[in-house]
Amino acid sequence: MLLNKTRLAVKKSSKIFNSVKSRVITRQHIPGSITRIRNVINMVLNLPENEVVKLYNSVIDEFSGRHRRFDDVLEKHYKHIEHFIPQKNSLSSERILLIGSYFTKEYSIESIGLFNPSIVLHVNQDGLNSNEVRFIMSFRAVGERHLSSIEFRSGIIDENNDISLDRVSRFVETPIVHPNPTYDKRLFQLKLNEMEVCSEVTQYIFDQLPGEFTFQSLGEEIDKLRDVHLFSEIHQNEGVKMMRWLARSNYEITFSPDSQISERVIFPVKEIENIGIEDARFVRFINEDGTVTY
Repeated sequence: MLLNKTRLAVKKSSKIFNSVKSRVITRQHIPGSITRIRNVINMVLNLPENEVVKLYNSVIDEFSGRHRRFDDVLEKHYKHIEHFIPQKNSLSSERILLIGSYFTKEYSIESIGLFNPSIVLHVNQDGLNSNEVRFIMSFRAVGERHLSSIEFRSGIIDENNDISLDRVSRFVETPIVHPNPTYDKRLFQLKLNEMEVCSEVTQYIFDQLPGEFTFQSLGEEIDKLRDVHLFSEIHQNEGVKMMRWLARSNYEITFSPDSQISERVIFPVKEIENIGIEDARFVRFINEDGTVTY
């Protein structure tokens, strides 16, 4: 069988996506031992209030220009170590946020470079000329210690295939992670089958679950199974282990609705992502009723 060969004209664009080392996110910083955590906290607790205010203002002056809602970040990181602090009710807001700053660090998300681009039509095509389309590109961003995450850029392609890129924000933020997502039972079963770990144990648990279930409801059914002793302990533990592992590997994230696409980064948050997230491929599907999903 002979295939007709068609020449494809390729025009190389002059647009270059450069990495910017100054694009940083905030991350929780926890010292390696409880003793060190307590020492840091006690150091801040023993400061006079005027020194606390001075240091807090210095932190804000230096870092708030690189991070939106920086006080919220400091407060969130404070709450992770709050249980180490006696008499929490007596602390000023400045002291709380200063403590949070000692448990916060910056991470340069693209200090090594940007790789593996993928392009898809933007969900919003409003305000364009008839021969233009708006797009979103995803990149694998590799940062410090070669840890990779997913970043985004956007722009417009016109009728001449010329590309105009949207301005890249100086801010970057990570999403809110929802620890109790909803799972589709059919897809969950298919994934376990791909992993070749389906068993009588996993099937029994699936039989107790509805078509969509949460991490919490999965845990409840696992607890019930432990009480009825239907399977050997080794067999049961292996099935439960794999179901929990798969459930923990999947999660839902949401970004602040007022953030720009270039400000959003999907950063590793789960144990299985401890060496980073590989590049993503976002695909646009048009359903039979005309609705679009990605």
